[in-house]
Formats: sequence, C-alpha cells, structure tokens
Amino acid sequence: MIGLIFFWSGVYPYAQTISGLVLDKTTESPLPGAVVDLPDQQQGAITNADGYFTIKDLPPQRYRVRIRCLGYDEEVLP
Repeated sequence: MIGLIFFWSGVYPYAQTISGLVLDKTTESPLPGAVVDLPDQQQGAITNADGYFTIKDLPPQRYRVRIRCLGYDEEVLP
C-alpha cells in the first residue's frame, strides 16, 4: 500500500503547485521512482530518490491524484 503526504501551495487565482512525499504505508519508507499524476490534467511527476515530487503551474481547482509504483497497487485519491 502507498501513503502520500501532500503539500499544497498557491494563492487563488494564481497557478498552484502540488508537492508531496510518497511512502510505503507499512514501512514508512520513501518510494523513489513512483509516478504521481493528475489524470484529468495530463500532468505529473516522478518521485526523486527521497520520495518527493512536485507538479507546478496548475490552475486552481480540485484534482484527482493517481500514484503508481512497481510492486504496489495503484492508488487514486479524489
């Protein structure tokens, strides 16, 4: 199972940034190389060696976030 910690920045109505940390829920170890994307926006990022990611220049709205990593079930957060 995959865990995700979000950091959301931006001031409405300007472009926003979603960043966060992807972790293994059981071991709480970071997951490098996980794909984090916004399927409705066709934008995404890959986590770095420490499990962090950033997706920039997003219009202000709510997003579905999808996380995929080899060896884990896909997670979609509404």
